[in-house]
Amino acid sequence: MERSIHSIKIKFNKIINILWGVIAISLIALIIITVTDFLKYKEIQEFVVNSTLAVTDEFNDVQEDYDKLVEKMYDYYNLSKISGYYGGYYLDNSDVVEARKDADWALGNLIESKFEIDCFRGSYYLADNSYIEYTAGSYYPHLGILAITFGILLIASMLYLIDKKKSITVTEEKVVCENGKKVIKEFFVKDIKTVQLNKLRGLKIQGNGIKYNINMIKNADEIRMFLMESMEKENNSTKIAQNTKMNNIEELKHVKELLDIGAITQEEFDQKKKQLLGL
Repeated sequence: MERSIHSIKIKFNKIINILWGVIAISLIALIIITVTDFLKYKEIQEFVVNSTLAVTDEFNDVQEDYDKLVEKMYDYYNLSKISGYYGGYYLDNSDVVEARKDADWALGNLIESKFEIDCFRGSYYLADNSYIEYTAGSYYPHLGILAITFGILLIASMLYLIDKKKSITVTEEKVVCENGKKVIKEFFVKDIKTVQLNKLRGLKIQGNGIKYNINMIKNADEIRMFLMESMEKENNSTKIAQNTKMNNIEELKHVKELLDIGAITQEEFDQKKKQLLGL
C-alpha cells in the first residue's frame, strides 16, 4: 500500500475571535472615555466663552455663530506678534500680545480653581469645537495604536480565511492540492526541486512548472521530510533506470558484434534486442 500524509491546519478561530473582542471592547471604552471628556471639555469651553464675553465686547459681531465665536476667541488669545514696517507704518503689537497672554493665563487659573483641574492656559478649551477634532487632537496616540492593531488583525484575519480551506495530500509519487473539497493543483514528486518551510508555519514547494505555498499547518516538518524522502527515492529510481538502460545498450552493442562476426544468428540477435530494450 502506498504511503501518504495529509496536512493538518492550525486553527486560529478562537484566538482571532478573542482579539477582535479585545479590539471591540477597547474601541467602546475609548468612545466612552472620549465622550465623557469631551462633555467636560465643552462645559469648560462654555465657561471660557462666557467669561471672555463678560470682559470684552470684541466678539459682538459673531455671537450668533457659536463655532465662529469660539474660533475667533481662540485667535484672540493667541494673537501673533507683529513688529516692523507695513505699508509705510511701523507696527508693534507686542504689548497687546503680552496683555492677551496674561489674560489667557489668568483664565487658566480661574478654570483651575473652579473645576479643580490643572490648566495652564484657558484658550486650550477653545482649540476644538467638535467631538472629532477633540478626539483626534487629544487621543491621537491611542487612536493610532488602535488603528495599527486593527489593520494588522484585519490582514491576519484575511490571510487566515484565504488559506483556511487549503490542504495538501502527499504520496510517494504525487502531491494533490485542494481548496475545500476541490482539487486546485496536482503534480508529481519527480518534478519537485525544492521544499522549504516558510515563515507562516507552512511549506513553499517549487520545481518544473511548480510554485505552490500553503501556510499554517501543524505537520509542515513531517510533510517536508516525507517529500524529501520521496524525492530521494525517485531520484535513486531514475538513476537505477538510467544505469540499467546504459548497461543494456552496451550489452546490445556486444551482441551486435557477435552477429557481425557470425557467432549468432539474426533471429537470436532480434530476440536478445527485444529483451534488452523491453520491446
